Amino acid sequence: GDFATIVDAMTFLQGLTGGDAPAEGNAYIVQVGPGVYDGQVTMVPYVTIRGAGGTCATTITYTGGAATAPTAAAVITADQAFLESVCIEATNPTATVIGGIYVPAGGGGSSVTQIYDVSIAVDGTGATDAYGVIAGTGSQLDLGLSQVNVAGATNVNNGVTASSGVRASVMATEIAAGDIALGLLGGLPQTAKGNQIDGDVALIGAEPRLINNLITGTVSDGDAGTTNCQGNYDSALADTPPGGC
Repeated sequence: GDFATIVDAMTFLQGLTGGDAPAEGNAYIVQVGPGVYDGQVTMVPYVTIRGAGGTCATTITYTGGAATAPTAAAVITADQAFLESVCIEATNPTATVIGGIYVPAGGGGSSVTQIYDVSIAVDGTGATDAYGVIAGTGSQLDLGLSQVNVAGATNVNNGVTASSGVRASVMATEIAAGDIALGLLGGLPQTAKGNQIDGDVALIGAEPRLINNLITGTVSDGDAGTTNCQGNYDSALADTPPGGC
């Protein structure tokens, strides 16, 4: 390959100018061979990072952490960024916050990130807060065919959170977290369909849609006047998970 690390490849792409720079109509794919790549990855717009070699053959590790969610993530995405077929392992026993993926905020849903076939394991042991995926206000998150596991933090262990004002789709993904495994905070259309959710679900407003999910925790609907759920089941295959929807 041309680079020894994913960070080196992103730095190179970020430095391109003129007609060589990543842009609409001039997108790049960074094919990453099997191996363990350490360090925080900040993605570049119009760039796809794609792992090769099978399940978790390409792994991004991160032990940095930080005081806030945006800077505490192993991977910080960008507008029109695509992440495929990699594993992420994040841990830091001295961090305030440790996270898997952060999708930066963007005006009107303009910061678009697609994440497919990605395994995210966040060990929050020693940290105060831990999270798997957070999408900032105004961004767009498409998450599918993935796994998210978050545990160990002393205060909060959250799985996937679509902030208020995020356009979100979470499909066919396994999510496990000790606190809020899935949070859909409304403001724009947000859909979770066909997921296995081990933990609680929080819905706010009329926009979230929870369809055909297996949920082992409770469902909290902050807008009791709307119908946000259809065809969901608990671990005993009861029609309605504990809580209200």
